[in-house]
Amino acid sequence: MPVAQTRLEILQTHKLLQCVRKRDKPQIEKLCSSGIPHLINYSEPENGETGLHLASRVNDEEMVKFILELGAHPNVVDLKGRTAAMRAAEFGHVQTLEVLATADADMTTTDIDGKGILFYCILPTSRHTRCAEMVIENNADCNNVGNDGMPLLVLACFEANENEKICQLLLDHAADPNSVHPSTGQTALAAAASSGSASIVRTIVKKGADVNICDKNGMSPAHRAAMKGHFEVLRF
Repeated sequence: MPVAQTRLEILQTHKLLQCVRKRDKPQIEKLCSSGIPHLINYSEPENGETGLHLASRVNDEEMVKFILELGAHPNVVDLKGRTAAMRAAEFGHVQTLEVLATADADMTTTDIDGKGILFYCILPTSRHTRCAEMVIENNADCNNVGNDGMPLLVLACFEANENEKICQLLLDHAADPNSVHPSTGQTALAAAASSGSASIVRTIVKKGADVNICDKNGMSPAHRAAMKGHFEVLRF
């Protein structure tokens, strides 16, 4: 999507974003009809934010619908490769994410770090869990791995004690129970054991995880549980 570069493009893009913030629909329509072609999809040059990104980030469901009706592309990305759906998921904006999903937003897109939308859902709130459910229903990859080699499941399991529902959701949708971060050798099971979530540890093991895989420091999941004093995990 076009990034504003000329003085005119930058001025009109900033004006559009200002009108989105103010929810000034008549002025937005005027700008889009008489301004530079395809203004609705232009992004400002600093962060690459478009009107759709802004409305999604602030959870203005009505404005998101309005902007889409004016021709905004649901898969436009900012300079970090983030879609509007990623911004909505990041803040747990369920209703806005539903609007974007209905508009056929691509839930398989990855940002410049190789992270898909599910990476943006790993927060311990019911809203983020609902977002995760929704994007999985729309083909998000539960085995996504970032460019740094971090698998989605391993990252979620580092705080499995707070993210149990999302970890369970990933495992229920074929996330690899033997996911491992190659630079550290730490597995999803080790991460969950370190977090103290006996529930997720049980699920990962039942899904086929090897309980004796050691990381680059020679530590097994049992070592991790013992270090943190997680007796229930260690006993299991």
